[in-house]
Amino acid sequence: MENLTDVIMKNNTLTTLILTENPSDLAVALEKFVALRQNK
Repeated sequence: MENLTDVIMKNNTLTTLILTENPSDLAVALEKFVALRQNK
């Protein structure tokens, strides 16, 4: 899951959506990404 979060951080979210086969995994990664952003 951390790898997917890294992808989101490095690439456009839309591109990540297209490349991600499992939307629920993406949703979890997005939630973690948002949480990380809020902590900083």
